[in-house]
Amino acid sequence: MAVVRVPILDGDDELSLATQAKAITAAGGRSDRIAWDITAHGVIADGRTETAAVQAAVDAAPAGARVLFPATPIGIDAPIVLRPGRLYESAGGTIRAANGSNMAGTAGVEGGITGMLVSQSWAQNATTCDNPMIVRGFRLDGNATNNPSAKAAGIVMCNFWSEIDDLRVTGVYDGIVLTDVTADGTIISNSASENRIKQPKIYTTIRHGVHQICRNNASNQDGFLTGALISDTGGDGIHLTRAAGWQIDSPHLYGIGGTAIELQKTFGTRVRDPYIEEFGLAGQPGVYYAGLRVSQLDGYGTTISGGAISSTEAGAGAFYHYLSVNAGFGQSQAAVTATGAIARGAGAGTGLVLQDSGGGGSVTVRAAALLIDGMATRSFVAGSCVLSEPA
Repeated sequence: MAVVRVPILDGDDELSLATQAKAITAAGGRSDRIAWDITAHGVIADGRTETAAVQAAVDAAPAGARVLFPATPIGIDAPIVLRPGRLYESAGGTIRAANGSNMAGTAGVEGGITGMLVSQSWAQNATTCDNPMIVRGFRLDGNATNNPSAKAAGIVMCNFWSEIDDLRVTGVYDGIVLTDVTADGTIISNSASENRIKQPKIYTTIRHGVHQICRNNASNQDGFLTGALISDTGGDGIHLTRAAGWQIDSPHLYGIGGTAIELQKTFGTRVRDPYIEEFGLAGQPGVYYAGLRVSQLDGYGTTISGGAISSTEAGAGAFYHYLSVNAGFGQSQAAVTATGAIARGAGAGTGLVLQDSGGGGSVTVRAAALLIDGMATRSFVAGSCVLSEPA
């Protein structure tokens, strides 16, 4: 593996820090400049709660550093704030929320969410998002059993051009949160976009697995989610409030309480080979659950290719839609292509649903090679929506 020399930058120059982050990535996480081991800077890492020591060690790491977390466990009782322009890498030790810590954010702000790891911009209520950072190899345990009122996600990120890689999260409120809303409810003015989430394992969450929040109508677009393993969620597996430009590849979801994949405001979005074994386990009467649901904007269409969706349709009186395509409000030229997917139901659901969201909306779905069986209704097309499918 090649070693590159990464410049140490102390300023806030956006381009320089972005270049620095990409250089660290290109080096596979290696830099011959600075390896900043937090156990050499005051952290004991024997499982005891030492939030202050961890935060002090992280704060002391200079820009460009590879901040190393140990293979031994660490306890925390408050969020650890991550500064941009650094690579944070764990050797595999679990960071665990201390019993009774019940970490929570500001009541009324995005459900009171906080995180075990959080971006500096989020914690400091900045008006713009942070520069890039890389978070790799962390194991996070929110210890939900012993923190019943906690609202801590595994990580809350408010950055652009950043990367989360090989993250394992359990016992949390949300697994991973990408947001443009800070701790006190400030909505950032720029675009926290083009982030990458690679190979996460997220299981046993109170709410969603991956949760993206966009309130300024421009943030957290054009992202990448690759190889996600998500299970046993109380809410949705993947929940993106603005999925424009996202590329979602080969997610595997099972034991999902809500909708498996919820993608709002899709535009040029790509979903490839989703494997959804179970959704809608919450089974609340009158609630509509979907395996994959998209809400499409006019303009560049969304492509859904391959994959398999199944459910036991666990809730009596609940509604199960396997592939649901909606036109966004007022969108009259929304278009989606769906090819090569398999949907197998338990006898009461609907395989393919097309509908508008009001305002005179309409969506056209071009479908091919869809295998849909075990449904009460194969397809339902509402209003002026159009389903184009070979005979």
